[in-house]
Amino acid sequence: MEQLDPNKSIEKLDVAILMDDMVEIRKISEIFRKIGVVPSFYKDLKAFWYETVNKIPAICIIDVLKMSEGELALKNHPSVKKEELPIVFYYTEETQPLLVSAYEIFNFGLLKKVDNYAGPVKNILRRVNKFVDAEEKSRELSKSRIDLDKQLNKVVEATSRYRENEFYQNKLNDLMKEFDGQRVKAVDVFNACDNVFLKWTEVTRFSFLELSHNCQKLISPDSLNAKYKKIPTLWLGQTSNRGVEPFAQNMANQVAIDLLGGNIISIMIRGTNELPEKILFVQSSDEDFLDKFDWENLERYLSGLNNFYDAKNRPLANNRELIVGPWELMSLLDRYFFGAVANDLGSPQVMDDVYLFDVDFSNLIYVIRSSAKLRFYWSNFFGEFINKLKTQYSSIEFTATSMGVGHLAILANKEMGGDFFVALKAFVGRYPYWRHFEDVDLVIAKNIKPMVKMIPLSPEAYMRYLEDNQEEGFSKMAKVTSMKSASNATVTVSSSDRRSEKNQLLHVRNDAN
Repeated sequence: MEQLDPNKSIEKLDVAILMDDMVEIRKISEIFRKIGVVPSFYKDLKAFWYETVNKIPAICIIDVLKMSEGELALKNHPSVKKEELPIVFYYTEETQPLLVSAYEIFNFGLLKKVDNYAGPVKNILRRVNKFVDAEEKSRELSKSRIDLDKQLNKVVEATSRYRENEFYQNKLNDLMKEFDGQRVKAVDVFNACDNVFLKWTEVTRFSFLELSHNCQKLISPDSLNAKYKKIPTLWLGQTSNRGVEPFAQNMANQVAIDLLGGNIISIMIRGTNELPEKILFVQSSDEDFLDKFDWENLERYLSGLNNFYDAKNRPLANNRELIVGPWELMSLLDRYFFGAVANDLGSPQVMDDVYLFDVDFSNLIYVIRSSAKLRFYWSNFFGEFINKLKTQYSSIEFTATSMGVGHLAILANKEMGGDFFVALKAFVGRYPYWRHFEDVDLVIAKNIKPMVKMIPLSPEAYMRYLEDNQEEGFSKMAKVTSMKSASNATVTVSSSDRRSEKNQLLHVRNDAN
């Protein structure tokens, strides 16, 4: 027989007898001795109670006279309350009326005083064995059910994890598809994030930091996206040519937490350098999303996307079919206006029908010149601007000509020229000009958006346009230089004498420098 309660110990045929009549005890114990069992004898309920409270015998033969003793009552025994104590009540003709109380207690039957206890005891043993066997089978079935439940729970948990992983993997796949769609539309990884996160509902806010051109600051681009939180420029106190150093990462994380609050993830976007080049901060109100989304794979993907944009935006080598000089441009315009001549054979290949567009950088030049100490990386800007324009609209045939630092002339194939005009205005409107300034904070909020206009295909028409635009530029700069030299010089601009005006501007510019 096994234990009835796994939390308590029991030995096979451990018999306990609680009664006073030693004659009857000997008769009963003799029956058990014949099967190799030596019963334990107890004369008082208290001793029996404490011996059986933690160790349940296989059979307890209790005289109905011993059902209570002082403040102790057998019915209050913990194992009796749980119906775990296998009790057989002993009684005589005289004590039979006490059985009324015994009927309230779970038991295996009654044992009446007789001359020979062999038959009744064997019957009791058979009954107990049947009960114990049933209990064992019940425990085995219960154990099997528990094991099965555990297996089912494991299957359910595994299925739930699989579905959960599949859900977030699909989220990641959908997000990467959105970013893939930005490879043509966006000019860099920030522009891509700005476009994608605007529609991604799981992201409540985000911020972005990248190394400045001189690698001495972490700067935050500007955006009109309502979800975007701009972070003030962080001075590093050193030149970080290897990327964003760990101390700068920690500083950026702390500032992002202060500005955005909790529930944010920092994504380190790497390039070709040893350390990350950019840091993306993503905030979400969904804690499960923050905890279970595969941010590591997104980080690797965005690093790859960043390298893609870097490669795409890398300045092109001189391409005679893409970048032509101003003298060649005028020859091309003459050819469209007057027709080709024999001496034009060495000139760049001419497109059949074209549009001429002018990109006016006057606003940009005005901002650059408005402060003598505002450094601008001229050549890097021009190379990147042309390259991004070409890579983003590679399907459109065009040539570009620098008409000085203030204007860029573009000849585009007429077949797609109308679409290109709209695309060109959108491109110059979203291009990150601020990135080419050393002190970004001074210019990031200024209006430096260039103007794009369509010009008639004539050298004369284009030169007149440039002259008119140049006069407006001189008037605008005259006001700037007048403000800069307010206490030392007075600039007088005469609209009737442009040559005198230009000389004054050059004189004041030299003084400012």
